[in-house]
Amino acid sequence: MRWEHEQGLAFEVARECMTDWIAILVSRMEATVPAGSPEHELLRRQVLSASAERRDLRLDDVEAVASAKAKYGDLVRQFRESQQDH
Repeated sequence: MRWEHEQGLAFEVARECMTDWIAILVSRMEATVPAGSPEHELLRRQVLSASAERRDLRLDDVEAVASAKAKYGDLVRQFRESQQDH
């Protein structure tokens, strides 16, 4: 399959957003949430879910790439904006 330039860029942006979100979750787990707490377990499950979604993302699945880019881009943006208030 021949990939379009825009398709490749969208895929890379989606993966970067997913990676950023995973890093944010892991950072929260390690810095602010006690191990073994319900919140820690929730964050751990979110990390596993996002990691699996990132692993399974395929360049040729245009809809999944667009969905991941929007979803994780919004999550990262919201987190960054919330940190500006502090």
